[in-house]
Amino acid sequence: MKTVKNICISLLAAAALFGCSKHDFFDDMLIVGRIGPQVSWEPDGAMVRAGTSMGFSVQYFTTEERAGIERLEVWYDLFEAEEREVSSPWVPEFVFRSSRDEEVRVTQFIQRYDHDPNNKNEAIRAYFFRDEFPVSVALAPYNWDQPVEFSDSIMEIYFGDDFMGWFKDTLRTIMVFDHYREMLIGLERIDSVGFLKFTAATFVENTADSVFHFPGDSINPITGVTVRTVVPDEIAALYDGLSFADLVRLRPRDGVGYNVTYRQRFRINALMRVYDTRGVYGITETREIHIN
Repeated sequence: MKTVKNICISLLAAAALFGCSKHDFFDDMLIVGRIGPQVSWEPDGAMVRAGTSMGFSVQYFTTEERAGIERLEVWYDLFEAEEREVSSPWVPEFVFRSSRDEEVRVTQFIQRYDHDPNNKNEAIRAYFFRDEFPVSVALAPYNWDQPVEFSDSIMEIYFGDDFMGWFKDTLRTIMVFDHYREMLIGLERIDSVGFLKFTAATFVENTADSVFHFPGDSINPITGVTVRTVVPDEIAALYDGLSFADLVRLRPRDGVGYNVTYRQRFRINALMRVYDTRGVYGITETREIHIN
């Protein structure tokens, strides 16, 4: 009998502990804070012109009897997308490309709208109104796409101070005899007759023809592939004398301009907040809006 009593007491103690644990669990799960206003909105589209405003419609209500609605606010972040491309018409095998798309400004307050009780729509049992928010003219897209006139300073702004030197040095590591010949003759740094003294020929077994190359080049006599390019000092000096603009200028037959492209675009992720008089707010879904 004593054993049975001890067991009963143990079971009652366990039940009491379980009851406390259960109460704390639901308290943690269900007491989540004060209830804010309910709100939904819809911007007028997914694209807006910089320097103008984006219209929207919004409806909202609150179930909290102890607090009224005070104001609405538009917030948005900012993403910047950039594309860069550079190539030389004389060395089509090499094209520089890069892209970037990242957040450049976290979500922040943009515009406030005071709550107006007269906006109550009994048909939907909520407040409803239309308005707009501004989009800065500074967010307009920017294109520098095959410009007719070249600018070193613009190039440095959008590609960095070291890019032009890097591009020229990289191109040098790729170029072989044919590249130098077409480039220097095409840019009128030397004529075809003057280039002959820097030219040698090797018979190629696979084609039963000869390939032309610099005298110091190593050429595979079976395939005609250049194994190693040895640029004569005079030719290297002519290349050194070229500017970056020379390297990327379109050939006359292809038009006027330069093979340089920089494009910049912005987009925002916008949302609406509705605050009650306690400072508690409800929030809408985010809308992605591209700026043109």
